[in-house]
Amino acid sequence: MKFSDGKFRILILSDIHTPDNMPVWTEKFIRYAVESEMPHLVVLLGDNTAGYYQGVTKENNIAAIKKIVSLLGGTPFAAVFGNHDHEGLPFMGEAEAKRLLLSAYCESKNCLMREGDYSINLKDSKGERDIFSLYFVDSGTYAKEGGYAYVRESQLQWYRKECEKNGNLPSYLFQHIIMPEVYSLMYESRLPKKGYTKGQCIRKNRFYKFKEENLISGAMKEGPCPPDINGGQFGVLKEKNCTLACFFGHDHTNDFVCECDGIKLAAVPSPSFYTYGNNRGVRVVTLHEDDLTRFDSKVIYYKDVMSEKPENPFVNKWGVSKYERITRRKAK
Repeated sequence: MKFSDGKFRILILSDIHTPDNMPVWTEKFIRYAVESEMPHLVVLLGDNTAGYYQGVTKENNIAAIKKIVSLLGGTPFAAVFGNHDHEGLPFMGEAEAKRLLLSAYCESKNCLMREGDYSINLKDSKGERDIFSLYFVDSGTYAKEGGYAYVRESQLQWYRKECEKNGNLPSYLFQHIIMPEVYSLMYESRLPKKGYTKGQCIRKNRFYKFKEENLISGAMKEGPCPPDINGGQFGVLKEKNCTLACFFGHDHTNDFVCECDGIKLAAVPSPSFYTYGNNRGVRVVTLHEDDLTRFDSKVIYYKDVMSEKPENPFVNKWGVSKYERITRRKAK
């Protein structure tokens, strides 16, 4: 892959959470984002498929992946897994399920995804030399010790070696689950306060607000859900000093960009109507060949660009999946 006329545009879609019958609003929004932004690369940032739902089969999962790919209009794409993708194949182990899902993605000639962690180098506009790297990390599912998974030491060793192999080029990193360091950028309160958001996981009994000097744009609309255990990933990023920004999904309504020790941490909201949200969006990042350190990013929000909205306010807030479960329960 290479820059085109000095630019390289990446469209990031996270937490699509789709079954094989994707809600029409999600489908139209993704099509709009691809057609209007004309990205050079689409990144699927995990929890791309719905995970477990009643009656799910292997065929449903493969059909859901094919549906997502069909919306990309032939654009090259890379992907990582989230903590839910494999749950749509409960009759398989996690590793086996991910291999099956990977094979479904790779049926497309535009798929750049590979098994496990991987990197992609971008060449200059002339196609002569590598000038930027993109790292894609499987942040896992759940830790044996409790809470969400953390990036393991073997993965950190891979990142170190991959950076060296790629000549320590400036880079971006993409993974599903955010790193615990995000909470170091916030004020903490034991009691609710105006402008503070309730924490998640081991921080669920505290309330948080970004320190003004750390927040660049966007907002924290729900407490981030990093691992309970800090596996040292951010420390390795600082050690190698080549990754300029990291992109995370997992928390469906967050759209902030913050900065931690010179590295930007960017949240990508969900575009999906099959899960909770009500701040539905996608993130676009544009790289500039003449200044690779420049951070040019925006969020496109469903509410700003799409006229068609669900009539039911419950669907707007909680998504089709929860709405269907509630109505089925009432009908019994």
